[in-house]
Parts: sequence; structure tokens; C-alpha cells
Amino acid sequence: MADDATKIDLGSALAERVKAFAEAAGSNVEIVVRDAVADYVDDWSETLKRLAEYDRTGVSFDAEGVLDRFQNAVATRAKSMA
Repeated sequence: MADDATKIDLGSALAERVKAFAEAAGSNVEIVVRDAVADYVDDWSETLKRLAEYDRTGVSFDAEGVLDRFQNAVATRAKSMA
């Protein structure tokens, strides 16, 4: 199991960018980095779940087609609410 704290060397250039981002966001470097890593791990976990589902079923969806249908549905809904 990992230690309570893991130290990561971001390198000076990235560390400065992260620091500037954290300050602009009203946060701190530790929180920004922790949140970014958590988001990455969560996204990767979701990707692996989707790949396993594809491997199991062979079913996939065209992202462009799905997005087009979603945008059309939103536009239709917006018109009906106007």
C-alpha cells in the first residue's frame, strides 16, 4: 500500500504553471494536483470499464452520431420550451 503521502517532482516549468493555475483558481497546488490525478484515475477507470463492456458485447457507438442526436434533441427541447 502507498505511503500516506506521495511526493511528485513536477519539474520547475510545470510546477510554476500549476502554481499559477492554483492561484488563479483560488486554490493551492496540493489540491489542484490531487484533483487532477483523481480525475485522471477516474476517467481511466471508466475507460477500462467501457473497453471491458465492448469486449464482452462487441457493441460500440459512433461518438459523432451520438453527439448529433443529442444536439438535435436539445434543440428540439429548447424550441418546445420557447
